Amino acid sequence: MPKISRRLQGLQAKVEDKDYHPLEALALLKETATAKFTEAAEAHIRLGIDPKYTDQQLRTTVALPKGTGQIVRVAVIARGEKVNEASNAGADIVGSEELIDEIQKVEWILIS
Repeated sequence: MPKISRRLQGLQAKVEDKDYHPLEALALLKETATAKFTEAAEAHIRLGIDPKYTDQQLRTTVALPKGTGQIVRVAVIARGEKVNEASNAGADIVGSEELIDEIQKVEWILIS
């Protein structure tokens, strides 16, 4: 078994074995980042989707912090109160059936 340094033991003492809220996790991540090189972090997010179905598959990634150089925009297709929730959450484009029709007519997502 490898020997663990005092620095790593001190950092491990700060981290509890529990699920953290995103802002709390980022604060803890910044607090424990003490290496002499640029550190990387990995996030696991439960989306509540079933990838067995084609309409629920996630097929994209975003490289953080500066991304791929392309602008990432979020479009939400929803009905009712979910439209307001999506726009309040920061979605760039929100709509329902009319958005589907616009996408099919203009194909603006593929062009831009």
